[in-house]
Amino acid sequence: RETLVYNRAGSTFTTVSERTWSHSKSDTKSWINRLMYANTFGKHDIMASVNVEMEGWQSTYHSMGASGFPDDEILNSFSNATTKGTMTETYYEKRMLSYIGRAQYNYDSRYLLTLTFRRDGSSLFGSNSRWGNFPSIGVGWTFSNESFIRDSKVGQFLSHGKLRASYGKAGSQNLSTYQWMTMVSSNIYNGASGIYPANIGNPSLQWEETRMLDIGLELEFFESRLRLVLGYFEKKGDNLIYTQSLPPSSAFSTMTANMASTKARGFEFDISYDVYRTSDWLVTLNANGSQNNTW
Repeated sequence: RETLVYNRAGSTFTTVSERTWSHSKSDTKSWINRLMYANTFGKHDIMASVNVEMEGWQSTYHSMGASGFPDDEILNSFSNATTKGTMTETYYEKRMLSYIGRAQYNYDSRYLLTLTFRRDGSSLFGSNSRWGNFPSIGVGWTFSNESFIRDSKVGQFLSHGKLRASYGKAGSQNLSTYQWMTMVSSNIYNGASGIYPANIGNPSLQWEETRMLDIGLELEFFESRLRLVLGYFEKKGDNLIYTQSLPPSSAFSTMTANMASTKARGFEFDISYDVYRTSDWLVTLNANGSQNNTW
Protein backbone atom coordinates (compact mmCIF):
# COMPACT_ATOMS: atom_id res chain seq x y z
CA ARG A 1 0.00 0.00 0.00
CA GLU A 2 1.30 3.43 -0.97
CA THR A 3 -0.07 6.81 0.10
CA LEU A 4 0.94 10.27 -1.13
CA VAL A 5 -0.72 13.41 0.29
CA TYR A 6 -0.04 17.02 -0.73
CA ASN A 7 -1.69 20.01 0.98
CA ARG A 8 -1.29 23.29 -0.87
CA ALA A 9 -0.29 26.46 0.97
CA GLY A 10 -3.27 28.40 2.29
CA SER A 11 -5.64 25.45 2.08
CA THR A 12 -8.05 24.43 4.82
CA PHE A 13 -5.50 22.04 6.29
CA THR A 14 -2.36 24.18 6.55
CA THR A 15 -0.90 27.66 6.02
CA VAL A 16 2.21 26.20 4.36
CA SER A 17 2.49 23.52 1.73
CA GLU A 18 2.99 20.00 3.11
CA ARG A 19 3.74 16.65 1.52
CA THR A 20 3.78 13.18 3.09
CA TRP A 21 4.51 9.79 1.58
CA SER A 22 4.24 6.30 3.05
CA HIS A 23 4.61 2.78 1.73
CA SER A 24 3.78 -0.43 3.58
CA LYS A 25 3.97 -4.06 2.54
CA SER A 26 3.33 -7.29 4.39
CA ASP A 27 3.07 -10.91 3.31
CA THR A 28 2.49 -14.29 4.89
CA LYS A 29 3.87 -17.57 3.62
CA SER A 30 2.68 -20.94 4.93
CA TRP A 31 3.56 -24.53 4.17
CA ILE A 32 1.49 -27.46 5.45
CA ASN A 33 2.41 -31.09 4.97
CA ARG A 34 -0.03 -33.74 6.22
CA LEU A 35 0.06 -37.52 6.41
CA MET A 36 -3.19 -39.30 7.26
CA TYR A 37 -4.22 -42.89 7.97
CA ALA A 38 -7.76 -44.23 8.37
CA ASN A 39 -9.01 -47.80 8.68
CA THR A 40 -12.13 -49.64 9.80
CA PHE A 41 -12.15 -53.30 10.74
CA GLY A 42 -14.93 -55.00 12.61
CA LYS A 43 -16.16 -52.68 15.32
CA HIS A 44 -12.92 -50.69 15.33
CA ASP A 45 -12.51 -47.32 13.63
CA ILE A 46 -9.05 -45.71 13.64
CA MET A 47 -7.84 -42.42 12.21
CA ALA A 48 -4.42 -40.82 12.68
CA SER A 49 -2.64 -37.82 11.22
CA VAL A 50 0.75 -36.11 11.42
CA ASN A 51 1.17 -32.47 10.39
CA VAL A 52 4.25 -30.34 9.83
CA GLU A 53 3.34 -26.67 9.48
CA MET A 54 5.55 -23.66 8.85
CA GLU A 55 4.46 -20.04 8.70
CA GLY A 56 6.41 -16.86 8.09
CA TRP A 57 5.29 -13.23 8.19
CA GLN A 58 7.17 -10.07 7.38
CA SER A 59 6.26 -6.40 7.12
CA THR A 60 8.06 -3.27 5.89
CA TYR A 61 7.09 0.36 6.30
CA HIS A 62 8.68 3.55 4.94
CA SER A 63 7.49 7.11 5.36
CA MET A 64 8.75 10.68 5.07
CA GLY A 65 7.36 14.19 5.17
CA ALA A 66 8.34 17.73 4.24
CA SER A 67 6.87 21.21 4.24
CA GLY A 68 7.52 24.72 2.98
CA PHE A 69 7.75 24.24 -0.79
CA PRO A 70 8.60 27.37 -2.83
CA ASP A 71 6.05 26.50 -5.51
CA ASP A 72 2.96 24.31 -5.41
CA GLU A 73 3.01 23.53 -9.12
CA ILE A 74 6.61 22.72 -10.06
CA LEU A 75 9.12 22.95 -7.20
CA ASN A 76 7.19 20.58 -4.95
CA SER A 77 9.48 17.56 -4.74
CA PHE A 78 10.83 16.47 -1.36
CA SER A 79 14.28 17.79 -2.22
CA ASN A 80 12.91 21.32 -2.70
CA ALA A 81 11.24 21.55 0.72
CA THR A 82 12.65 24.07 3.17
CA THR A 83 11.80 21.82 6.15
CA LYS A 84 12.48 18.11 6.03
CA GLY A 85 10.27 16.04 8.30
CA THR A 86 10.93 12.78 10.08
CA MET A 87 11.86 9.75 7.99
CA THR A 88 10.74 6.34 9.21
CA GLU A 89 11.77 2.84 8.18
CA THR A 90 10.67 -0.33 9.99
CA TYR A 91 10.95 -4.04 9.33
CA TYR A 92 9.31 -6.86 11.30
CA GLU A 93 9.28 -10.60 10.83
CA LYS A 94 8.20 -13.68 12.74
CA ARG A 95 8.36 -17.41 12.12
CA MET A 96 6.59 -20.46 13.55
CA LEU A 97 7.18 -24.19 13.13
CA SER A 98 4.69 -26.79 14.39
CA TYR A 99 4.65 -30.58 14.64
CA ILE A 100 1.15 -31.97 15.28
CA GLY A 101 0.11 -35.56 15.87
CA ARG A 102 -3.47 -36.73 16.36
CA ALA A 103 -5.04 -40.17 16.82
CA GLN A 104 -8.73 -41.08 17.16
CA TYR A 105 -10.19 -44.44 18.12
CA ASN A 106 -13.85 -45.43 18.04
CA TYR A 107 -15.09 -48.82 19.18
CA ASP A 108 -18.59 -49.82 18.11
CA SER A 109 -19.78 -46.17 18.23
CA ARG A 110 -19.70 -46.49 22.03
CA TYR A 111 -16.18 -45.86 23.31
CA LEU A 112 -14.20 -42.90 22.00
CA LEU A 113 -10.57 -41.89 22.53
CA THR A 114 -8.68 -38.93 21.09
CA LEU A 115 -4.99 -38.21 21.65
CA THR A 116 -3.27 -35.05 20.43
CA PHE A 117 0.27 -33.77 20.79
CA ARG A 118 1.76 -30.65 19.27
CA ARG A 119 5.17 -29.05 19.55
CA ASP A 120 5.43 -25.41 18.53
CA GLY A 121 8.44 -23.19 18.08
CA SER A 122 8.03 -19.43 17.65
CA SER A 123 10.50 -16.64 16.95
CA LEU A 124 8.46 -14.37 19.26
CA PHE A 125 10.25 -16.03 22.18
CA GLY A 126 13.89 -16.03 23.14
CA SER A 127 16.30 -18.82 22.31
CA ASN A 128 16.12 -20.11 25.90
CA SER A 129 12.41 -21.03 25.71
CA ARG A 130 11.36 -20.95 22.08
CA TRP A 131 9.62 -24.35 22.06
CA GLY A 132 6.47 -25.49 23.81
CA ASN A 133 4.83 -28.93 24.13
CA PHE A 134 1.04 -29.16 24.29
CA PRO A 135 -0.61 -32.59 24.77
CA SER A 136 -4.30 -33.38 25.26
CA ILE A 137 -6.55 -36.40 25.75
CA GLY A 138 -10.28 -36.84 25.32
CA VAL A 139 -12.54 -39.80 26.13
CA GLY A 140 -16.21 -40.40 25.51
CA TRP A 141 -18.85 -43.01 26.25
CA THR A 142 -22.01 -43.04 24.11
CA PHE A 143 -24.07 -45.03 26.59
CA SER A 144 -27.23 -44.67 24.52
CA ASN A 145 -25.74 -47.26 22.13
CA GLU A 146 -25.37 -49.85 24.89
CA SER A 147 -27.81 -52.73 24.58
CA PHE A 148 -28.88 -52.51 28.23
CA ILE A 149 -29.94 -48.88 27.58
CA ARG A 150 -31.61 -49.49 24.21
CA ASP A 151 -33.61 -52.42 25.59
CA SER A 152 -34.74 -50.59 28.72
CA LYS A 153 -37.71 -48.30 29.25
CA VAL A 154 -35.35 -45.33 29.24
CA GLY A 155 -34.14 -46.32 25.77
CA GLN A 156 -37.65 -45.80 24.40
CA PHE A 157 -37.32 -42.06 25.06
CA LEU A 158 -33.54 -41.51 24.95
CA SER A 159 -32.31 -40.63 21.46
CA HIS A 160 -28.72 -39.87 22.42
CA GLY A 161 -26.70 -40.05 25.61
CA LYS A 162 -23.00 -39.35 25.93
CA LEU A 163 -20.58 -38.80 28.77
CA ARG A 164 -17.33 -37.07 27.77
CA ALA A 165 -14.19 -35.75 29.44
CA SER A 166 -11.05 -34.07 28.20
CA TYR A 167 -7.84 -32.68 29.64
CA GLY A 168 -5.13 -30.81 27.82
CA LYS A 169 -2.64 -27.98 27.67
CA ALA A 170 -2.64 -25.14 25.16
CA GLY A 171 -0.15 -22.36 24.46
CA SER A 172 -0.52 -18.68 23.63
CA GLN A 173 1.83 -16.12 22.05
CA ASN A 174 0.81 -12.94 23.83
CA LEU A 175 3.75 -10.99 22.41
CA SER A 176 4.74 -8.56 19.71
CA THR A 177 7.80 -9.09 17.53
CA TYR A 178 11.22 -8.65 19.19
CA GLN A 179 9.84 -8.09 22.70
CA TRP A 180 12.27 -10.66 24.07
CA MET A 181 15.28 -8.82 22.61
CA THR A 182 17.25 -5.88 23.94
CA MET A 183 16.81 -3.28 21.22
CA VAL A 184 19.10 -0.33 20.53
CA SER A 185 18.43 3.13 19.16
CA SER A 186 20.59 5.97 17.91
CA ASN A 187 21.28 9.49 19.10
CA ILE A 188 23.88 12.24 18.78
CA TYR A 189 26.42 12.77 21.57
CA ASN A 190 28.76 15.74 21.31
CA GLY A 191 28.19 15.89 17.58
CA ALA A 192 28.93 12.19 17.01
CA SER A 193 26.49 9.38 16.28
CA GLY A 194 26.00 6.84 19.04
CA ILE A 195 23.74 4.02 20.15
CA TYR A 196 22.01 3.24 23.41
CA PRO A 197 19.79 0.39 24.71
CA ALA A 198 16.13 1.25 24.23
CA ASN A 199 14.75 -1.49 26.50
CA ILE A 200 15.70 -4.53 28.57
CA GLY A 201 15.17 -7.82 26.77
CA ASN A 202 14.20 -11.12 28.34
CA PRO A 203 15.53 -14.18 26.45
CA SER A 204 13.77 -16.47 28.98
CA LEU A 205 10.28 -15.40 27.88
CA GLN A 206 8.22 -18.53 27.29
CA TRP A 207 4.80 -19.64 26.13
CA GLU A 208 1.74 -18.84 28.16
CA GLU A 209 0.22 -22.19 29.16
CA THR A 210 -3.42 -23.05 29.86
CA ARG A 211 -4.43 -26.38 31.39
CA MET A 212 -8.10 -27.24 31.10
CA LEU A 213 -10.35 -30.05 32.36
CA ASP A 214 -13.79 -30.40 30.82
CA ILE A 215 -16.50 -32.92 31.77
CA GLY A 216 -19.83 -33.00 30.00
CA LEU A 217 -23.08 -34.92 29.79
CA GLU A 218 -25.20 -34.83 26.60
CA LEU A 219 -28.79 -36.04 26.59
CA GLU A 220 -31.41 -36.04 23.81
CA PHE A 221 -34.99 -37.29 24.20
CA PHE A 222 -38.03 -37.88 21.99
CA GLU A 223 -36.19 -38.20 18.66
CA SER A 224 -33.79 -35.39 19.70
CA ARG A 225 -36.65 -32.97 20.22
CA LEU A 226 -35.46 -32.21 23.76
CA ARG A 227 -31.72 -31.63 24.18
CA LEU A 228 -29.76 -31.08 27.38
CA VAL A 229 -26.05 -30.44 27.92
CA LEU A 230 -24.46 -30.22 31.38
CA GLY A 231 -20.81 -29.31 31.85
CA TYR A 232 -18.13 -28.73 34.46
CA PHE A 233 -14.75 -27.16 33.75
CA GLU A 234 -11.53 -26.23 35.48
CA LYS A 235 -9.01 -23.89 33.87
CA LYS A 236 -5.55 -22.81 35.03
CA GLY A 237 -3.30 -20.34 33.26
CA ASP A 238 0.44 -20.23 33.99
CA ASN A 239 3.34 -18.05 32.83
CA LEU A 240 1.02 -15.26 31.74
CA ILE A 241 2.92 -12.41 30.09
CA TYR A 242 2.66 -8.94 31.58
CA THR A 243 4.73 -5.81 31.97
CA GLN A 244 6.85 -6.01 35.11
CA SER A 245 7.97 -2.89 36.97
CA LEU A 246 11.69 -2.40 37.52
CA PRO A 247 13.63 -0.43 40.16
CA PRO A 248 14.75 3.03 39.02
CA SER A 249 18.40 1.98 39.42
CA SER A 250 18.02 -0.17 36.27
CA ALA A 251 17.48 2.97 34.16
CA PHE A 252 14.30 1.37 32.79
CA SER A 253 10.81 1.39 34.24
CA THR A 254 9.45 -1.91 32.87
CA MET A 255 10.26 -5.17 31.14
CA THR A 256 8.19 -8.00 29.66
CA ALA A 257 8.11 -11.19 31.75
CA ASN A 258 6.10 -14.33 32.60
CA MET A 259 4.76 -13.26 35.96
CA ALA A 260 1.12 -14.26 36.56
CA SER A 261 -1.29 -17.16 36.83
CA THR A 262 -5.06 -17.54 37.02
CA LYS A 263 -7.54 -20.25 38.02
CA ALA A 264 -11.19 -20.73 37.16
CA ARG A 265 -13.84 -23.36 37.61
CA GLY A 266 -17.51 -23.47 36.89
CA PHE A 267 -20.65 -25.17 35.67
CA GLU A 268 -22.73 -24.59 32.56
CA PHE A 269 -25.93 -25.93 31.07
CA ASP A 270 -27.86 -25.63 27.83
CA ILE A 271 -31.39 -26.92 27.23
CA SER A 272 -33.35 -26.75 23.97
CA TYR A 273 -36.80 -27.93 22.97
CA ASP A 274 -38.26 -28.00 19.45
CA VAL A 275 -41.79 -26.72 20.01
CA TYR A 276 -42.73 -27.03 16.35
CA ARG A 277 -40.70 -29.01 13.83
CA THR A 278 -41.54 -29.82 10.21
CA SER A 279 -39.55 -30.09 6.99
CA ASP A 280 -40.12 -26.34 6.41
CA TRP A 281 -40.38 -24.82 9.88
CA LEU A 282 -38.55 -25.10 13.17
CA VAL A 283 -39.48 -23.28 16.37
CA THR A 284 -37.11 -23.87 19.27
CA LEU A 285 -37.02 -22.69 22.86
CA ASN A 286 -33.57 -22.44 24.44
CA ALA A 287 -32.21 -21.63 27.88
CA ASN A 288 -28.62 -21.64 29.02
CA GLY A 289 -26.56 -20.44 31.94
CA SER A 290 -23.20 -20.73 33.62
CA GLN A 291 -21.51 -20.12 36.94
CA ASN A 292 -17.83 -19.21 37.00
CA ASN A 293 -15.38 -18.64 39.88
CA THR A 294 -12.02 -17.04 39.13
CA TRP A 295 -9.09 -16.41 41.45
